Amino acid sequence: NGDVTALGETAVSAQEQAAASETAVTDMAQTLMLFRAWELVARARLRLLENNPGLAQADVEDANKMLKLLTLSLAEDSEEADTYQTVQTRLALAADNLALNPQIAGADLETAWDVLDEILTTRLLPEREELELGLGVGLETAVPFDAEQTPTPQSTPTLMPEITPTPEVSN
Repeated sequence: NGDVTALGETAVSAQEQAAASETAVTDMAQTLMLFRAWELVARARLRLLENNPGLAQADVEDANKMLKLLTLSLAEDSEEADTYQTVQTRLALAADNLALNPQIAGADLETAWDVLDEILTTRLLPEREELELGLGVGLETAVPFDAEQTPTPQSTPTLMPEITPTPEVSN
């Protein structure tokens, strides 16, 4: 009975480890898909700067497909699902404006890229949020500039070359 109980506990432990590993692999796959969408949006922005709306359109469509796949893998009540929907809306607006108004499309792509960047940062650096909460300040908070920390540049005198008269020859 003791051996059976020990084996049962080992089996339960192995199942828990397998479930944790499966969750980790799923999270990693979702993060890679997010990174791919982020990359496609960045590339679409570059294509737009290169004045190539056709390739930008293709990248926007690919990024949107990637986000649809990600949305399907999440629960409907997930916070990330709402955020993905926001990015998809921005991508749809960008796709509509690529040919007519590239500046507005660029702004929509930038917004989508920023949101994806924030999602990736949160996924890859979860301790960042904890650090911000613990310190009461954000990591982007600028350190106040103290003029006394930096020496004031001293003006250096400009040296004029010494002028020597040219000798004149008299007859």
